[in-house]
Amino acid sequence: MSLSLDEAAAVRTGEAIDAERLGAHLREQAPGLAGAISVKQFPSGYSNLTYLVAVGEREFVLRRPPFGANIRGAVSDLTRWRGQGRPGAVGLSSFPGALRRGDVAARYAARSGRDVSGIVYYYVFGLFKIAVIAQQIYHRFRQGLTQDARFSHLDQVVTACARTAQQAATTGKIED
Repeated sequence: MSLSLDEAAAVRTGEAIDAERLGAHLREQAPGLAGAISVKQFPSGYSNLTYLVAVGEREFVLRRPPFGANIRGAVSDLTRWRGQGRPGAVGLSSFPGALRRGDVAARYAARSGRDVSGIVYYYVFGLFKIAVIAQQIYHRFRQGLTQDARFSHLDQVVTACARTAQQAATTGKIED
């Protein structure tokens, strides 16, 4: 059995991004960033398009929602988004000033012109998928099939996903 990682390759037809505009934005955000820009794509991603962007010697990974009206994949990011100021929150989305989930959805709708009226359904479904994965790992931990102590509290992740999904389904809103 061989393990192969997704290698960046040429960008698929119809999924190109404006490299010069992106390069200008990156240079504006990171003064001192210099060099030619190149863009490749990780070919396995369809729900969220993922690109390898190189500017000179620096490399970045860029994810964007798919082209078209499909919001399912973009919503999967919202299920992993951690709101600012939440206890135990880590990651870029937990910093002060970070967008909240609802803000991300609203910005996505405004900039893409896409209808996101069904976003709550996909958000709840994404939480269900995370809960199933966490439950499977927790079950393996409880059976002694893995000893990793980080898995000992995944039952709480399952409960939190269920509670958050129920709240979203009941209110019809995505809230932090």
